[in-house]
Amino acid sequence: MSAKAESRDEQQLRETRACSECNLRGVRLREAYLQRADLREADLREADLRGANLQQAELQNADLRNADLRDADLRGANLTGADLTGANLTRTRLEEAIVDPRWMQVAQILNDPNAIDRSNLEITSLEGANLNHANLSNLPLDHVCLAGANLSGANLRNTPLNGADLRGANLFAADLRPTGNQAESGNQAESLPGSEAATPSPCLELQASSLCPGESSPGESSPGELSQPDATSPEPIDRDRPAALTCANLQEANLSQALLSGLLLDRADLSGANLAGADLSGSNLTGANLENANLRNTNLNQTNLTDAVLTDANLRSAAFGEGTVLNNVNLRSIDLSETDLRGINLSGANLSNMNLRESNLSGLDLSNANLSRANLQGANLGSANLSSANLSRANLRNANLQNANLSNLNLAGADLRAANLQGAMLSGVRLENTNFCGAIMPDGRERLC
Repeated sequence: MSAKAESRDEQQLRETRACSECNLRGVRLREAYLQRADLREADLREADLRGANLQQAELQNADLRNADLRDADLRGANLTGADLTGANLTRTRLEEAIVDPRWMQVAQILNDPNAIDRSNLEITSLEGANLNHANLSNLPLDHVCLAGANLSGANLRNTPLNGADLRGANLFAADLRPTGNQAESGNQAESLPGSEAATPSPCLELQASSLCPGESSPGESSPGELSQPDATSPEPIDRDRPAALTCANLQEANLSQALLSGLLLDRADLSGANLAGADLSGSNLTGANLENANLRNTNLNQTNLTDAVLTDANLRSAAFGEGTVLNNVNLRSIDLSETDLRGINLSGANLSNMNLRESNLSGLDLSNANLSRANLQGANLGSANLSSANLSRANLRNANLQNANLSNLNLAGADLRAANLQGAMLSGVRLENTNFCGAIMPDGRERLC
């Protein structure tokens, strides 16, 4: 519809307060008097309705996606079938309104969080909710659908999220850290569901109870309904366990700069998620799916990544440390360029075809590692143990190999142009078709081209 037509619709609304099926997308109706207005099936996407009086308004099937309803008065309004996905409900009054319980809960969480009985609250879906900077600490969000929700800057400290569906959710700069003694157990294998000391709770069962609307099985609650405990309901939440995202679905979620230290994320699906700049130090990601995830500049110090899937993940400039656990992780074809890997034991690791350009591998134990065809251009391998490793056809141009242990190393077809090998041990090395043009050899002399 044209801009002129939109202007007519807005004028009609202000004059008659009757504008069903009107196109009012993005209009400014701040503090407008719209009591008992007829706005059935109106398009009010991105509309500015801050402080508007919409008492007893007819808003059945209205499209209010991403509308700004801060301080709006919707008491007694009929919002049957209205879509409030992404709407800002801060200080919005919804007393006696007819509205999906999901949006009533969102308003309560935003506006009166201290009045919520968190020990007896049942939530099934907050899909698409705008919970920007909301205080969600200690809320029982296990098995809850939070797909597409805006949780940027939210306080999720000590919030259980086991089996929650967070696909496409925005958790930018959210705080999900556990608190107190719970933080101490976040990276301990014995505290994990699925460890030998505990009976595993399969992800399939956890996720089955967090199906988003439109995915529910016959007999389950309708979207937005409050769940009623029955024989098939999830087990009661253990309030004393560590805050967790065990088995949570975080596909393509935005977790950039999120505070996730010490958190249980075992078996979580983080495929395609943006974790750039996030703090995952001390977290447990055992068995997590991080395929295609963005982990650039992420803090992975003391993070447990045992059995994690990192296929095509971006780990450039990620911060590892001595406590980072990479047991049974397939690191092939992963981008680790410009990354500090010092302190990690990579002995016997399969690092073939990896991008390790300009990474810091100094002092590492890489004995028996497979680095064939790896890109190590400009990498720092000073004093590293590369004995019996395979570096065939690897790119080591301008690499620092000073004082490295290269005994019994396979360098067949490797490119070491301008590399520095001063003080390195080269006994028993395979050198077929190896290019040392311009390299500084172990005796300190430059190899002429």
